[in-house]
Amino acid sequence: MSASSFSLAEWTRVERWLVAAYDTPPADRAAFLDAHCPPAYRALIQDAIDSLPASPSDSDLLLSVEVVRALSDSAESSAPLNLMPERVGTYRLVRPLGQGGMGGVYLAESVIRPGEPPVGLKLLRSDLFDEEAERRFRRERIILATLGHPGIAAFLDAGSSREGWPFFAMEYVEGRHLIDHARHLALGAAARLDLFEQACAAVAHAHAQRVVHCDLKPSNVIVSDSGVVKIIDFGIAKVLRPRIAAGAGGDSFLFSNQPCEGAHTPIYSAPEVCTADRRLGPEADVYSLGLLGRVLLQNTSDLTSELRRQLSPIWDRAMENDPAARYATASDLLGALRRARTSASGPQ
Repeated sequence: MSASSFSLAEWTRVERWLVAAYDTPPADRAAFLDAHCPPAYRALIQDAIDSLPASPSDSDLLLSVEVVRALSDSAESSAPLNLMPERVGTYRLVRPLGQGGMGGVYLAESVIRPGEPPVGLKLLRSDLFDEEAERRFRRERIILATLGHPGIAAFLDAGSSREGWPFFAMEYVEGRHLIDHARHLALGAAARLDLFEQACAAVAHAHAQRVVHCDLKPSNVIVSDSGVVKIIDFGIAKVLRPRIAAGAGGDSFLFSNQPCEGAHTPIYSAPEVCTADRRLGPEADVYSLGLLGRVLLQNTSDLTSELRRQLSPIWDRAMENDPAARYATASDLLGALRRARTSASGPQ
């Protein structure tokens, strides 16, 4: 198998070995691969390393052109690109849904599959079309394509317009953001916590795949009209780079926090976002979730004193200034929350 032919599914299995091998000094790389890499991937990874540019960025290791090509591409559009094209690929744009740091998001309908549910189509803005913007845009669509969780807006399709502007289509979620949803329906504490647990479970899945969202806030946590929570907008998400643990062999990996890029929402951002190093790990998402949960439950009249007492230290720990003092992942936060609810519902 050559680097020019491996699939997206294959990439998800070998990417960690590729990154770890590249981080090994060139003189020691062959010995590293012989000692640690499964034989079935050895030639593939060496071929992939040989195909990299002389001085690759971190993104070259995550966004090789081969992986991007593995994503399905739609037919080209014949419409000119403007502020809101009439057509992009095989989609007709209906109306704008919002503008982000890299492009616009539109409600769109398939031209070749009439009657199918509408999609959210994210299109890289022409005035922001440069190498860095394209790299981040393609990273977002790869992250969505590989996550696959009912609590994360699903990746559906990707391609480019005739002019070459990249886009991807994702599941469109009709609903309100978490805080608005709870207020609109005047939800009680239990229902709010149920929704918050859904959000934590979705983020926990992303963390298990080494993905850090980096911008969790109410507008990125949508509750559908049917009551299902969906996490959206992975535009500045990070994929944690693996490294071999010192003295460990086999499949033992540690994960290095990644530099922060892109615009964050200050009120929901962890303190480390504003430091000089600006390196983020899953703890940054935990901080944002802790604040989101605290805001969601404040002024809830039916929150029992016992459950309030149980929850207070959970929010405090999630929002510690020191990342190491927080819950390590959203899964740990979710576990603490569930234990607190169970304890509070027991004999008083």
